[in-house]
Order: sequence, then structure tokens, then C-alpha cells
Amino acid sequence: MRRIASTTLALVAVAALVPAAASARVAVQSSSSFTHTSNVPISGWWWLRVPHATATWVFSGAGVQQSRSGRVYLSFSPLVTNRANGGSGFARSIRVSTRRFTSPPGAVRTVNTWVSLYNPFRPTLSEDTQGVGYQTYGYASVSSSIWKGAYRISVTFEWLSGYQVGVRQDAVKLSYWVP
Repeated sequence: MRRIASTTLALVAVAALVPAAASARVAVQSSSSFTHTSNVPISGWWWLRVPHATATWVFSGAGVQQSRSGRVYLSFSPLVTNRANGGSGFARSIRVSTRRFTSPPGAVRTVNTWVSLYNPFRPTLSEDTQGVGYQTYGYASVSSSIWKGAYRISVTFEWLSGYQVGVRQDAVKLSYWVP
């Protein structure tokens, strides 16, 4: 009990020494729109199963330039399985394109990256698990400077081949530190 009290006091002291960090908060945005090229809806998820199928989320650019750390994070939580009516515990990487749109219209700036989607579920099973164990998690970190003047930010990922990916509007969030 004494160790917990001294650790708590130490954390309070550090927070007092760094008031800016203690007053910062994380802003989290949900997308204002979501589109996809899938024609496979299952339980509220749209499944990307054919080459070049895409999903796009659009976010407001307001506030992103004030990111305290200079980084903006895209958090992903789609579903992944090995096939239609497939198994659990599968992971994969996806190619993500982030685009900035400015007003008045200027050059569209695009940043491409790969995101590893991690699946913490065990065991990995090839048989139909009725959706149990499909949830994956991943993130991308992008410099907030690329979004200077952005009124809209779009995030797109394209299914290339391999394991199938289920998406919906809340499968991507945009977050950043604000003062």
C-alpha cells in the first residue's frame, strides 16, 4: 500500500511540473462520410473481397493543424478473416492513402503508407467461427503539417488480395493532441 501511495505522489508531482502536458487532451474525430465499393453487407459490415475494392472515410480538417505533437493518428479497427464465412485470428497489412483537400482548391496532397492490422484473438482457426475473432487493430501516424489549410481529409484503403476485410463507418478514427 505504501508503494502505491508513493507512486501516486510521484505521478502527481510530475504532472505539477509539466502543466502543459496535464492540460492537453486528445481530440478524436469520427468520419463525416463513408463510402465503399463492396456489394457484400453482413451484419452491418461491408466486405472487401475483390481486387481493387475500396473503402473511404472523410474527416473534417478543422483543428488538425493545431495538433500539439505535430502528428495525427489514424486508428483502424476493421474485421479480417481468411475467406467468406471464414475463421478467426487472422491479421494482414493494408495500403492506406490519405489525401488533403484545401479551400480555395489547391493541389491535392496524398500520403501513402502500409498499416499492419493486428489480431489479438487466439487461436487462429480456418473453420467458420461465425464472426468470433475477426476484430483487428492498427494505426498510421502522419505529420499534421501535410494538412495545412485542409478543410477535408480522406482516408482510403484498397483491398489487393489475400484475407478479406470488413469495414464500416466507425472502423477508422482520426486523433491528435490539442492544447
